[in-house]
Amino acid sequence: MSRAHRIQDRLHADVDLLDHLGSLGVSIDGLAATHQADVRTGQRDWTVRLDSMRASMDAMLAHPIDGQELEDLRGRMSQDLGDLDSLHWEVIRAAEEPERARMNDAVFGLVLHRTRGNVESVVRDVHRNGIGAKTILLSDQWKEAQALL
Repeated sequence: MSRAHRIQDRLHADVDLLDHLGSLGVSIDGLAATHQADVRTGQRDWTVRLDSMRASMDAMLAHPIDGQELEDLRGRMSQDLGDLDSLHWEVIRAAEEPERARMNDAVFGLVLHRTRGNVESVVRDVHRNGIGAKTILLSDQWKEAQALL
């Protein structure tokens, strides 16, 4: 039974991780919305939203990490957020040159898509190698317990 409890605890940790990754995805969407609002309306909420995003990402990824995939996510997210910040300000500065602004905004969209893809890749990995593998282990232990009974 203690093996099953350990596996269940690890499953619970994987589910919590998926919840945090989902929140990170929502934060990325919020960052995109803030970018669009700043570009269209002249608001300047970007810095506050970006700082909030970085703080929540740092808090989420500060927990002990199982697997290289999450460790890699930390570096990729940091790089992507830096790129998004630079591109955001390039779009704002290029407002007087619509063609240049559109081009920078298109690149912003590509980097944003890559950022989402990085998070989604980790989500798939947690489903496949975390939850999926542990569920199979629990199922095998359940079968073993039934055979013993």
